[in-house]
Amino acid sequence: MNVTRSNIDATADEFRSLVSSASFVAMDLEMTGISLPDNDCKESLMDTPSMRYSKMRKVASRFNVVQVGLTLFHEKN
Repeated sequence: MNVTRSNIDATADEFRSLVSSASFVAMDLEMTGISLPDNDCKESLMDTPSMRYSKMRKVASRFNVVQVGLTLFHEKN
């Protein structure tokens, strides 16, 4: 579902209903930029998840969110 300024009111109730019953929610942010010239922010295949998170957190703190993506997962019975 593509939610925009023009249809957010119409979809808000449905979203509230679905998010409250979701088993898992994933969020993705699109930002104005995601790289820095700093050597301490460069990704490496040897990075642990904690190291990668710290690097990406530093990068993300310098840019703006331009789009948010949400995916709701529900268990099938």
